[in-house]
Amino acid sequence: MMDDGRLVLCVPDQSEVLICNKDGSNVDNIPVRGTPCCITTVNSSTVAIVVVKPFRSSYIEIYDINYKNKLKWIQVAGMKSASGISTINNKLVVGGLRKLMIVDHQGEETIQKIKIRCTPEAIHASDNKIFFKNHRTGFISNEMKKLKWYSFSGKKEQSKILPSDPYSITSLRDGSLYVLCIDGSIHHVSGDLKDEKTVNTNNIEALKSGYIISCNAKQNTMVLRNNMILSIFQEQH
Repeated sequence: MMDDGRLVLCVPDQSEVLICNKDGSNVDNIPVRGTPCCITTVNSSTVAIVVVKPFRSSYIEIYDINYKNKLKWIQVAGMKSASGISTINNKLVVGGLRKLMIVDHQGEETIQKIKIRCTPEAIHASDNKIFFKNHRTGFISNEMKKLKWYSFSGKKEQSKILPSDPYSITSLRDGSLYVLCIDGSIHHVSGDLKDEKTVNTNNIEALKSGYIISCNAKQNTMVLRNNMILSIFQEQH
């Protein structure tokens, strides 16, 4: 979500990026050459998108959403499009085979590679931590239920087992997390990552295989996307 409240979403099967308000109004789009997979906000007017080109090569493309034009593209060696993309300290975070990569989008270069014990997916950066989940392998184990993170302060990888496999991760301003799991449950994880509670929602079926787009802690509301449907959920007390 942009600072002005607009939502910016990838629409892979239509090769475009969709821009709209939370209520679905003022819909606009940006055509993309290739398949846009994941997106993150760079600043108040630009976004970074991982785009898969023909023959499966992947690039990061930077777009100005106000003028709807591509500003630059960056090729990152070893980047996995399924890992996702996020922003930390004005740098981009992407993933590769058992590693996280920090990319300077202004200098157009990878400035840091962090070795981890899995190939990451659902990357989300907040404060001095990078959160992610394990790449799905088809095997059922507690390893798939782990919410993982790398801490820059401790320079180490840690994890927390959730009741179900993490699927989408977002953070609030207080440092806590909302984690949407593959079974449709949502878990609120405290900022110190020690406590976790299941969030009561009014339609768990609509949450399965969805993505968290934005959260409003004051209103206890969350905007999620499932295919081309945007849904607003409110925690039930």
